[in-house]
Amino acid sequence: MTKITIGVVAAFLLAGSSASYAQSGYIPGKPSFDCTNASNTVAMILCSGPEAAAADWDVNSASWAFYFSVNESQRESVDAEQQAWRQSLDPICRLPRQQTSEDRAGRVMADIFGRMVFGPGVSIPGPQPITRQHVNCLINAYRARAAVLRSKLSGDALAESQLSPEQHVKLQDALAEKGFLRPDQIDSGNPDGKFGPITRTAIKQFQQSRAAYPSGFLSSNQRFALLERPEEREARIAREAAEEKARQDALRKAERDAQIESERQAAEQKAKRDAEQKRLQEEEQVKRDAELRRREAVLRDAEQVDQRRRDAELADRDAELRRRELELAKRDTELARREAERAKRDAEQWRTEGKAKPEQGTLAEGGNWTFPDNYTRKE
Repeated sequence: MTKITIGVVAAFLLAGSSASYAQSGYIPGKPSFDCTNASNTVAMILCSGPEAAAADWDVNSASWAFYFSVNESQRESVDAEQQAWRQSLDPICRLPRQQTSEDRAGRVMADIFGRMVFGPGVSIPGPQPITRQHVNCLINAYRARAAVLRSKLSGDALAESQLSPEQHVKLQDALAEKGFLRPDQIDSGNPDGKFGPITRTAIKQFQQSRAAYPSGFLSSNQRFALLERPEEREARIAREAAEEKARQDALRKAERDAQIESERQAAEQKAKRDAEQKRLQEEEQVKRDAELRRREAVLRDAEQVDQRRRDAELADRDAELRRRELELAKRDTELARREAERAKRDAEQWRTEGKAKPEQGTLAEGGNWTFPDNYTRKE
C-alpha cells in the first residue's frame, strides 16, 4: 500500500484501530489488508472468503478513484463520509461485537465472581457468532457502496475503478519497471494494487514523460503503453506497420476497384442513355413517319375529294352542255320543221296558184322550191 495519511487509511481501508493491516504485497483471493491480525467483525468477514475479499477490493478501487478525482479541499469531507458509512455497517447488518483482550479478561473475572456468588453451575454467555446472514449483508453493503461511488465517476477515473486487483498490481509493476515507482515508496516493498498518492504521483510522472496532461488517471491508451514491454513495443510497431501497409494496400485496391466500378457504372449509364436516346429517336421517327403518312392520307383523301368534286362539276357542265346542245338541236329541228312546213305551204300555195317564180326560186322534185341564199321571201 502506498504511504497515505491516517485519515485516508481509516476511510479507505476500513480498518479497526486495534489491528495492523500491512501485508507484503497483493495476495490473490484476499482483501486489501492483512488478515493475520483481523480482530473486528467487518475485517473478519472480509477475510472469510474470496467473495468477501472481492467486495473489499471493489469498494477500495472505487474509493481510491473517487478520492483523487475531487479537489483537495473536498477530500476531508470524503474521508468523513466514508468513515460514517463504515460505522453504519455494524447497526445495519447487526454485526456481533468481537471481544478485545480487556473484554476477555473481564469475562474471566465475571465467570469467577458468578461461580463464587451463584455456585459452580453458573456461566457467562459468550460472544454472538458470525452467521451467513451477517456475511451476505456486509457483502451486499460493500457492493452497493461501490456502485454509489462509481455513479459519481466518469471517464478515466471510472475506468480505473472497474479494474481488478491484478490489473492494479500490473500497472504498479510497470511503473516500477519504467522507473516511476520505487519499491521503497511502497509500505510492503512489493506492488499491492493500492493506488494512493505515491502511485498517483508516479502515474502523473509517466503521463508527463509522454507529454500528456498529468491527471493521475490513465487512459486506455496510456495503460496499454505503460504495460507494454520493449520487445512487445517492437513487435507492435512492426505489426502496426504491416497492418498500416495492408490497410494502405487495401485502401488503394479499394480506390482502384471503386474507380473501375465507377467507370463501369458510368459506361452502363452512358449505354443506357444512348439506348434511351436511340429509343426516343426511333419513337420520334415512328411518330413523324406516322404523322407524315397521316398527312399524306389526309392530302390524298382531300385530293380525291377535290378530284371527285371537280369530276362532278365537269360532269355537271358536260351534262349542262349536252342539255343545251339537245335544246339547240331541238330548236334547230323545230326551226327546220317549221321552215319545211313553211316551204311546203308556200310550195303548196304556189302550186295551187300554178305560178312559177324562176327569178325567185326553182320548183324541185317533190314540189319543193329552192331559193338562192340572198333571197328574201315576202309574205
